[in-house]
Amino acid sequence: MSKAISFAELIVIPVIIGIIWIQDIQSLILSLGLIAAAFTITMQDTAKNFAGGSSIFLMNIYRVGDRIELVSKKGDVIDM
Repeated sequence: MSKAISFAELIVIPVIIGIIWIQDIQSLILSLGLIAAAFTITMQDTAKNFAGGSSIFLMNIYRVGDRIELVSKKGDVIDM
């Protein structure tokens, strides 16, 4: 129950403050949307690399000594 209240506080309080203090809320929402879009585009490769590395590490897909071939490149796993 306290988690739900804390989450609601994180959402409700900034919205109320924003409504009271900000005159042109549409400009703020547009700015935040553009910033979020730019951040998403710039962090796209990093997020893919993190997800791929996490899945390889957590699912134990490869082990030391395995031979891997991707497209036309071959290699051996020497360290995890």
